[in-house]
Amino acid sequence: MKHTRKETQLDRLKVENMQIDQVRSFSYFGATVNGSNTLEEEIRERIVKGNKAFYANKTLFKSSWCPGNPN
Repeated sequence: MKHTRKETQLDRLKVENMQIDQVRSFSYFGATVNGSNTLEEEIRERIVKGNKAFYANKTLFKSSWCPGNPN
């Protein structure tokens, strides 16, 4: 992965008989690593995942047995 702020063309790397493709970003231990060293993409993904988790469990949060629910 090239670390630069300019848009570059993706290259292929050949190691022995294997071709390895260059990627714009990848996930490593839950963190998104990209060539421009920015966090915007990772923050955007975390917000989307948080929203999905919240709305998937919305009925659970409203249930009477949820500890924070005053019902």
